[in-house]
Amino acid sequence: MALLEWSRGDVATVSLHTYERCLQMSMGDLANYNPMLRTDPLSRIAVLTLPEDALAILPLLQEQTELDPYYENLPQ
Repeated sequence: MALLEWSRGDVATVSLHTYERCLQMSMGDLANYNPMLRTDPLSRIAVLTLPEDALAILPLLQEQTELDPYYENLPQ
């Protein structure tokens, strides 16, 4: 999983996360493994499914100013 940052047309890699060494990947049932990557609607967290019903959870950092427009439009 790679985290990217973009600003004014520039894209930069922030971090790379691999899970090949985790127990579920080395000893799990890979024949039936179907990886899925999901984020929540506000992009605060990313979740990757791993074999054996395991999850890799990665919190994402955002500036509060990026979230303010969303919260301002919520019904009171």
